[in-house]
Amino acid sequence: MTQIKATPNYAHFILKRWQSLKPGMQEAYGGFEKFARYYTASRGFSEWLNSLHGTSLTEWQTQDVATAYAKHARRQPHEIPAILASLHRQYNIDLPVVEGILTAQYWVDLAQRENWQAFYFPETNAA
Repeated sequence: MTQIKATPNYAHFILKRWQSLKPGMQEAYGGFEKFARYYTASRGFSEWLNSLHGTSLTEWQTQDVATAYAKHARRQPHEIPAILASLHRQYNIDLPVVEGILTAQYWVDLAQRENWQAFYFPETNAA
């Protein structure tokens, strides 16, 4: 696969990976949704996180990173501060100076506003 420019949005990162595939490979995966599930299951976040190495995130970008962990890794809001601290140490990712961003309450409140519950219980979100 080709080198993809850093993006804090995991869905956008996967989309760029998809677009870098030859059409025959795209067909072999059976569509983007299947590719995205396979990619996450087989590769996890490592390539995406490596692409973020040494970057400085805004508050919005940090929320994007946290949302990726909630949606694709089913991590709970109270786990996000430890994940962010780990990313800061392991990938040299600078976090924004935002009051409370490394507290569980910040992420619990955001999860309620953004309906992260739909990530953990998608069947309750069916229309």
